[in-house]
Amino acid sequence: DDIKSSISPLYNFHVARALYNLAASKISKGDYSDQYICTCLSDASSMLQEMSSKTAAQALNVEIGHCHFYLGLVHYKKSLEMRSTNNRKITNFTQKFEQVKLNSLKSKEDHLHYALSCADQSLSNYLMEKNSVGLNKVDIGQKLQHSMQAHVAHLSAWIHDSLGSLTQAQWNYKTAIRLLNKIYSPNNVYSASALHSLGNIFVRIGNTPEALKCYEDSLTYRVLLLGSDHPSVADTLYKLAGLVGNLSEY
Repeated sequence: DDIKSSISPLYNFHVARALYNLAASKISKGDYSDQYICTCLSDASSMLQEMSSKTAAQALNVEIGHCHFYLGLVHYKKSLEMRSTNNRKITNFTQKFEQVKLNSLKSKEDHLHYALSCADQSLSNYLMEKNSVGLNKVDIGQKLQHSMQAHVAHLSAWIHDSLGSLTQAQWNYKTAIRLLNKIYSPNNVYSASALHSLGNIFVRIGNTPEALKCYEDSLTYRVLLLGSDHPSVADTLYKLAGLVGNLSEY
């Protein structure tokens, strides 16, 4: 706060980037529990949005989008450490995420809904940077406008999956896989992860053939990219074994 109040507006961009980089370095190490991460991302986003409104700098939308995306990722990770609270949910996040008091997020669902709001906002920023405002749901799923579009779809799939919105999660996983394959080619760890998660959803809805195909494809890519002794390979093998073990013909 002392730095932000005393520094010239000319350097706000560099301060915002420093805050973002500090948060990103912690996230890259898998440290999602530090509340300072959220503070850094929120402050960086606020500073960048203020600059964008004054200068009409479209390029800043990408930077703002990154802040939103990682804030959504952090809150999704936080939700995994919490128990579900069915009698208390925050479902209205129509306001900008900076206007939400983070200490008001008490339940698993609170963090998930807030994470989804951040993911949606990040997508808007990424598409705005490409002058793609106004794309509907089908357009976003079919047209690759920005590389981060694929990762937002993947994050949104995780969130909807955790919320129990299986139809929406399935759509997001399929969208993520389609877009990730366009960016990285089909042999990539992100698609392998999404295929594994999509297989889990097909198991839950009783679609065994599709689940089997997803697990087999995920296993192929994970072995190829990560090696046969990687924990992710073991995870997919375990899921595949459980599914095949329940079939009458094995």
